[in-house]
Amino acid sequence: MIKSYAKINLELKVISKRSDGYHNLYTKMCQITLYDNVRITSSDIDVLTCSGFDAPSGEDNIAYRALKLYKEKYNIMDCYEIHIEKNIPLGAGLGGGSSNAACVLRFLNDKYRFASRDELTELALYLGSDVPFFLYNICALLEGKGDVLTEIKFYEDKYILLVRPEGSISTKEVYTSLRKSDYINSKESNHLEVSAFRIDKSIADLKKEMYCECGNALMSGSGNVVFSFIDDYESAIKIKEKFDNYPWSYICRIRREDD
Repeated sequence: MIKSYAKINLELKVISKRSDGYHNLYTKMCQITLYDNVRITSSDIDVLTCSGFDAPSGEDNIAYRALKLYKEKYNIMDCYEIHIEKNIPLGAGLGGGSSNAACVLRFLNDKYRFASRDELTELALYLGSDVPFFLYNICALLEGKGDVLTEIKFYEDKYILLVRPEGSISTKEVYTSLRKSDYINSKESNHLEVSAFRIDKSIADLKKEMYCECGNALMSGSGNVVFSFIDDYESAIKIKEKFDNYPWSYICRIRREDD
């Protein structure tokens, strides 16, 4: 099994809208100790299945597209069966799909060693702007549309409470709803929050509730999960119980190199 870690955005600033339709970003991301389990084995045909959260199978899954992309790029005839035990919720701003895709690319390149670091990063970027981050980094500063990465050192010796309201939210929908006034001169740590809150008020309500309990709260990525840092595990357990009315919550921490 390969551990496919989730991430949180410690900060997400929208700088400007690009001519290609993307946005220039400045965001600090860290992997956390919530992860999917990815099993990749030899097979007669290429197939991808999932258990746990209701993730798409086959060509609709970004991890399957990663497999096909690498095989087509380097004319690989071998076939693989991929099974993903999903623990990372979908449409939550935790990067689960991007992490799964990076796991597949890394597995294939560890086996065949056809791609240089830059070439593998290029393949990852083709799949999605978050995918390159998961190839090599535990914590990183991402700029541009997410394609300019600088590794950073960040360690917070605290626990993280993740809570998710009902439903999910589309990254595309959040960026489509984003207005220039949402980020120009904004003092918010995550410039996408205003847009996400317009789409789903329950995220804003959850953030207020978590801030009252923890003294800090931030939406991760384009949502809809909100997270808070908590000093110790016992306190995290007690606070988590207060959010049992929500459909999903989880206690984790920033991933370390030895995880």
